[in-house]
Amino acid sequence: MPMVGFNTFNMKDSKEVQTSVDSALEVGYRHFDTAQRYGSEEGLEAGVRASGIKREEIFITTKLLPRFANKKDTLKAFEDSLKRLQTDYVDLFFTALACK
Repeated sequence: MPMVGFNTFNMKDSKEVQTSVDSALEVGYRHFDTAQRYGSEEGLEAGVRASGIKREEIFITTKLLPRFANKKDTLKAFEDSLKRLQTDYVDLFFTALACK
């Protein structure tokens, strides 16, 4: 896991995310953090795909929205993230605010 990562929070426009990811990859970033809530998973996917860098060389984390409290909804949310990221795995998947 790379020690320094690039966060895609507050970048809802897919083109902005893609451009930012492209720039980050160009200077050496290989860890990207996104979340369903950010709305940036598709843009991250586009940036990674356009780079030509192998998926195995990039560490991707994404987050579960707090509203998913049961196993069924959690698994569905996870699958939805994989679809948006167009990958068959993420390197780290965690919850945001799991407890109230």
